[in-house]
Amino acid sequence: MRKTVILTFWLISCVACFTSTSHKLKVFNNTTFTRVPNVLAGSKLYLASFDLMVQLAKITLLSDGNTITLDKLVKRIDNDGFQIGWPISSDLFISTSNPENVTEALTGGIFLITPTMAKDPNLLVYVVRGSMTLDRSNSPNSTIVFLNLHIPNNGNPAYMGFTHTRVENIIQPKTTSISFYSGEPDDYYGDVENKNTTNKRIFANPLLIGNPQIDSPIFFENIDPIQYSLEVWVMRAVGPIKLDVSDIYVDTTSIQSNASTVTGMSNSQLFTYNSSVNFLPATENIGTSGIMVATDLFSRSNVSVTLNGNNQMSETLKFPSENVRNNISTLPWLVESIQIVPSNIISGIYFVQYFRIVSGIAPTPTPTEKASASTGFSNIASASTGFSNIASASTGFSNIATASTGSSGISASTFSASPSSAATPTPVPISTSTNSIETSSKLFPILPILIATLHFYVFV
Repeated sequence: MRKTVILTFWLISCVACFTSTSHKLKVFNNTTFTRVPNVLAGSKLYLASFDLMVQLAKITLLSDGNTITLDKLVKRIDNDGFQIGWPISSDLFISTSNPENVTEALTGGIFLITPTMAKDPNLLVYVVRGSMTLDRSNSPNSTIVFLNLHIPNNGNPAYMGFTHTRVENIIQPKTTSISFYSGEPDDYYGDVENKNTTNKRIFANPLLIGNPQIDSPIFFENIDPIQYSLEVWVMRAVGPIKLDVSDIYVDTTSIQSNASTVTGMSNSQLFTYNSSVNFLPATENIGTSGIMVATDLFSRSNVSVTLNGNNQMSETLKFPSENVRNNISTLPWLVESIQIVPSNIISGIYFVQYFRIVSGIAPTPTPTEKASASTGFSNIASASTGFSNIASASTGFSNIATASTGSSGISASTFSASPSSAATPTPVPISTSTNSIETSSKLFPILPILIATLHFYVFV
């Protein structure tokens, strides 16, 4: 008896994801054509260089039988200020006629985007040189890759980085969502919920600060100027956007916020000295404050972030060398200042998006409330710490770390981002996403009898 065995083969399609790449010019010192590794057919090449034109003119690229010198790439700019990429095949070669000592001193580099990116007309590359207004007001979406040029450090201050971009005067309708990402993009750049994308996120507006199942992202009409000190970063906008971009350096160790309800970002520079953010006075108001943190710290390094409010209220979060992503912490009171303290001046990289939401005017206490407040017993738990709302409001906060804000349909949140709103928000408990390692809360003055009462809340 003969048995027939039928084998069925299933063809499983595998969609490859590729990442854009960068190559420093100083590593290519051959006078004969040398192949550039890991190049995909259908990619595009861009140049980011502050080197002399006479030096760039002696460096030649060869791909698919076509040649071009790098000085020609500098001039490939469209009417809106964006670079025009040079199409390449997988056979990319480079040669130089510069002396070896000149090549070793070059600071520029070539940047290659993937074939997927090259096909996207809304993915743009901008080499940050001087000042420019980037206007994408008529575009449904935009992905802008910023390439920072290497600019000599003049030593004033010593911790000024060699590369930096300053973004300010962001004009963003409420129907637009924007996110900034650190590093080179990959083919998932358009999927704001993909882990590859969210792990690189350092700033978002709107920003989801509550329970993703019941809350809506908060839209901020006021954004403080943002400065970035690494070589490559990306802005993704769903909806129209307009912003000013420059290579101007401003010392960000002390930031003065420009509005009552506001968001912004403080990040490490060449060295990680202590830094601070100071907010406009809001002593008669109530609201919410917090931070979103991303770190890439060296081993045995850490960074502490302390948020200070009225009446000596203070909250300190400590982030150790284990890297965190999208770590969001919120407080049910208005912050007046933030101090960021790295463990040493060479701690690594960190990004801190801060936010403050003024949601109303603090009610005037009645004589009865004043009497109970003087005992420090009836109102401290609910008014200062939001203790009475922990059970109902804290559910689902462990999911904040991976929450995405890419939706372009933004609806009204529990908290209004408009300073003029008279709505009184539901108090939000002090919450910290699961990546946070150490949290300390201080309320002074406080009666000894409250220590036992608040012990559960502080360390829960």
